[in-house]
Amino acid sequence: MKKTICIIFALLFVFSLASCGNAGNTRSGTVQNGKSVDDILSSASSQDSTAAKANVPVEKLRIFSKNIPDGKDFAVDLTTLNQTMVYTRVSDMVTNPKDYEGKSVKMKGTYAVYEGEARNYYACLISDATACCSQGIEFLPKKKLSYPADYPPEGTNIVVTGIFDTYYEGEDMFFQLKDASVYYGG
Repeated sequence: MKKTICIIFALLFVFSLASCGNAGNTRSGTVQNGKSVDDILSSASSQDSTAAKANVPVEKLRIFSKNIPDGKDFAVDLTTLNQTMVYTRVSDMVTNPKDYEGKSVKMKGTYAVYEGEARNYYACLISDATACCSQGIEFLPKKKLSYPADYPPEGTNIVVTGIFDTYYEGEDMFFQLKDASVYYGG
């Protein structure tokens, strides 16, 4: 199962980069339950976040808050950059993770989840300015929460703060914001 998850994240990354090279190409790799990468990314980005938030009682969103901290407290504040620069910076973060390890990060994007067998993987997805490419960084909440009851619907606009970290599953390296706080409506 770990290899499947690794392959899925690798495919998402490769397909998102490959799609930027030629707007006429379509992404088609099937990843889970007959869904293609396009299906997963478009479902995460196309849901109406306002309607989604209205269906989620605030008291259930224990770590989700509207009190978004100021960017001055973070070594890397991606919320102040335009979409092209954010996408470029996130690409740099996953290409050169040693430069960012241990640094505090604040980012804004769309909430997505991958339900794995061993655990769930929560991510903040960021699109480039043309919305043809998406990058995401997984986040690991500070508090142990119950999925799906304590999480917003996929596609909700979120701001995530946490410490950039790398971890391994088998031989594969992954990136995450550990000790994350998540804010909705940002």
